[in-house]
Amino acid sequence: MANNIGASIEPEAVALQAGATGEVIAKVKNLGQTVDQFTLSIDGIDPSWYTLPVSSVALFPNDQDDMRIILHPPKAMEDKPGRYSFRVKIVSRENPDEIAAADLSIEIKPLLDLGLEISPEQAVGRRADYQVTVTNPHESTATVRLEAIDDRQRLRYRFDIKTLTVPGRGRAGANLEVRPNWLAFFGGEKTFGFWVATARAEEEARADFRFCTRCGHEFLPSYDDIPVIGPWYSERLRQRYGGTPIFCPGCSRRIRADALIADAEFVRTSWTNSLPRLSLRRLRRIRFPRIRFPSYARQPIIDTFKATTEDEREFIIAWSVKRARKVELNGEDVDAKGNVFVCPAESTTYTLTAINRGRTASEAIEVHPLRLPQETSSERIGAVLSTREIKVHAGSVPEPAMLQVQNLGDIVDKFSVGIEGIDESWCIRSASSVGLMPEATDQVQLSFQPPKKEGVRAGNYPFVISVRSQAAPEEVTIVAGQLEVLPAPECRLEVRPVNVSGRRKGTFRVNIENTGVSDVILAPKASEVRKSRFKFWTRRPKETEKARDTEQAQLKATDLDEGCRFQFKTKRPEVTIRAWNTAEIRMIARPKRGFMGEEKRYDITVTAAGAGVNTQPANCQLRHRPFIRSWKTIWRLFKFLVFVAILAILIWFVIHMGHDEESTGWQVLTDDPGAWWKNLRENIGGWFD
Repeated sequence: MANNIGASIEPEAVALQAGATGEVIAKVKNLGQTVDQFTLSIDGIDPSWYTLPVSSVALFPNDQDDMRIILHPPKAMEDKPGRYSFRVKIVSRENPDEIAAADLSIEIKPLLDLGLEISPEQAVGRRADYQVTVTNPHESTATVRLEAIDDRQRLRYRFDIKTLTVPGRGRAGANLEVRPNWLAFFGGEKTFGFWVATARAEEEARADFRFCTRCGHEFLPSYDDIPVIGPWYSERLRQRYGGTPIFCPGCSRRIRADALIADAEFVRTSWTNSLPRLSLRRLRRIRFPRIRFPSYARQPIIDTFKATTEDEREFIIAWSVKRARKVELNGEDVDAKGNVFVCPAESTTYTLTAINRGRTASEAIEVHPLRLPQETSSERIGAVLSTREIKVHAGSVPEPAMLQVQNLGDIVDKFSVGIEGIDESWCIRSASSVGLMPEATDQVQLSFQPPKKEGVRAGNYPFVISVRSQAAPEEVTIVAGQLEVLPAPECRLEVRPVNVSGRRKGTFRVNIENTGVSDVILAPKASEVRKSRFKFWTRRPKETEKARDTEQAQLKATDLDEGCRFQFKTKRPEVTIRAWNTAEIRMIARPKRGFMGEEKRYDITVTAAGAGVNTQPANCQLRHRPFIRSWKTIWRLFKFLVFVAILAILIWFVIHMGHDEESTGWQVLTDDPGAWWKNLRENIGGWFD
């Protein structure tokens, strides 16, 4: 029994996926009459499942403190989902027999950690074919189902294989054919966005997913009460959906939260492209006089203009405008559709203006970045931070800093230490609170270590550390600092397809995945495109862009025999690869030799090397199959043509020998074959008389 210890856990149950991180709070209270030290321990679970930033705490009588427990089930438990229970114990150092316990449970969710890719990401035409690939990184086999949908249901989809069985540590693929329906068949060029999703196949749909909560659509209606055809039609619906659908067919809403989604685009070309080009060119040459009436010009339309953010520090402003000849964002010319990344220091208003013939449309949005408390001091609390500017690499060695806390009051007091402006997981404190005598000083060690994961970007992160008195909560001292996450550009290259066979050239797709915390700008010049080289710059946020140097690298392709010429193609002069994003570049390899020769294989290596950019090369192969293997083929063709010519001359001469005095040999042969044969024998016999 623990009469002098109060212990509780919030929350008492946690649901996590294997490899994810969660946090619970253990509340400890000293119910005794003396100052005591309490130690936290966990029984019934492997130590690799949890981390204790602070394992013990000293409390005054009737004092209470919170102790963090960071839970991180190992990745190896993804194949063993279920509920695991264990016990948290609080032991008194003054009296080891005093033990308080609380129960805690972790539910390991089934993990759908599959990879979904669709290639190409954009296709142009009246119909398009896509390749959907599902990768399984686990040891066990996974059975998944594929679905495709768009927001307005303007497209039709057909998978050659709708249910895939993906082997462990392998991949499986399916072909997807996309066509516009009859409503979207007519019209000019237009871009349709759609989604391809995959989820684990289910034998039966769950009861809570039989109806859409938005539109009320019933996914698997039952027709078993209809004789003869009813059971057959119900079974056909079950085979079509294969359990709980991923999207609602009525309103296109996503139903299953565990599904993986990849987006792509289908660009429908105009039906006039199938008309004769010559007539269209003649019509385009006709110049009709333009009579402009500004009062009758159509008003520009701003479809979307919004700002989004994840950390209230960096904002993405995206827009889309129609019927505009000129678009301005805060007075600067921009494209009709695009986005820009901004990092304002204070609340800022951005105005988008669309200008047409005599008409103007504008919209404004205001972004509010995160505001931190101002630096203040207290007469009862002294706080000094050893280093105010801290520089650290994400996922690297922690950068320590010391916070010196001094009790300037006249009584014994306890001070709590808190941090704002950055995620708490980025900073580990040696103690969340300290108790001090009057005029006493103590130090709290702060270890700054931002993780290297998606969402963490290079840049400056201002933060504040608040030291608050427990006896007088209104007394607080705030110390400001700045954490700079240094840029660490890392790119991973992948070439698809790996093997290409062709007679004139081979086309590859080079995928550049930015796995670092800083952005990468791909800015090729016209001369560099012909030389198959690009330049990379790693870019920081805009306010520090001019004060920082850029790091460069070159993307190039080579082969061992130096027998190929390479060319890279991009749609825009600048391609920005945001941190943790991917860009695709088309590469064309042309063999230097001509149309004659034996089949040859070229081993191609694509690299991106430069100072400060960490990359790994990617390999691919080109099999060149010339039209003609050797001169022997041409010589044989020449002899065959000569033989055919001689044979034609002989046939013509024989036909001509059957002529008479009034008609040619061919006319006599077609009119009277008997007379032609008689004339032929007479003419040949005359040679020997």
